[in-house]
Amino acid sequence: SIVNQIKEKGGMDYIQQAVESIKNLKILFIGETIIDEYCYVSILGKASKESIICTQYKENEIFAGGVIAAAKHLSDFCNNIRVLTTFGDLDSHEHTVKSTIHDKIDIDYIKLSERPTIRKQRFVDASYFRKMYEVYYMDDTPLLPEQENNLRRKLSRHLTWADIVIVNDFGHGCISPKMINDICMKANFLALNVQTNSGNRGFNSFNKYRKANFLCIDEPEIRLAVADKYSSVEILLQNNLSSLIDCSKAIVTHGKFGSYAFDEQEKVQKIPALTTKVLDSIGAGDSFLSISSPFAYLNLPLNEVALFGNIAGAIKVNIVGHRSSVDKVTFLKYLDTLLK
Repeated sequence: SIVNQIKEKGGMDYIQQAVESIKNLKILFIGETIIDEYCYVSILGKASKESIICTQYKENEIFAGGVIAAAKHLSDFCNNIRVLTTFGDLDSHEHTVKSTIHDKIDIDYIKLSERPTIRKQRFVDASYFRKMYEVYYMDDTPLLPEQENNLRRKLSRHLTWADIVIVNDFGHGCISPKMINDICMKANFLALNVQTNSGNRGFNSFNKYRKANFLCIDEPEIRLAVADKYSSVEILLQNNLSSLIDCSKAIVTHGKFGSYAFDEQEKVQKIPALTTKVLDSIGAGDSFLSISSPFAYLNLPLNEVALFGNIAGAIKVNIVGHRSSVDKVTFLKYLDTLLK
């Protein structure tokens, strides 16, 4: 088993050495800033004259999400992190982001005129923490040429600096086709997630990137890309992936079913999930990508990389929103418990 594999290499000493060796890597995150808002309500019941449920507002929480949350997961592990992103100049929430950011993270951004910073507002039943519905505030039309050129100039500078480029492509218009080309041409090591969500379903597939060094997607994202509803994930990885993207390492996350690691040298390996208790699944895939990418860069066996990602996901699904991030102490304790 993977646990025995790690024990044979030295157990926690091996793990701590691996964690220590990512400390000084230069990491560039690219993607949209998303403000995640939770509006907590109590349920009053059905309206007497309409077919709707009435709720009473209690309180709200606002979190810096998207690429910002992804970068924060790695800030306890790595000392050199940059984020390239966009804000809107309407309802920008700059203060929300800057007041929660770790001083190890350097944010570079452009402001997009006449559009808001993307905000996803979720209404949550406060009694049982059940999300009821969601409202998007965004303008995902393509960037203006001037905005795109400004962002590409910044991108070019950061790409020459970074050891690892982690792209969180949420499909809301921040990353243009020309930027994708720049990233694929110049990234030293590209770790990629291209997300399918309600705002982009069917329009944001990972194969818009021609290559990556490490791909991390979930099960619906690979199914949509290959237009295959029923084949097993193993078959999709072995038979279809290479026709869509030039990528030698890929992991497909599959919630409570764990994850599937695909390396061109090995057959697909299944790594079990580490928790069945899920408080909030938001951002779990991003935490997986953030934590696993540096270990993929170091060329650790992919089943170990997937295990580290699963641990990050297991920690994240028990955090509400982005109240806190995956941290090194919790991560190492989790591994220590597994190895006992």
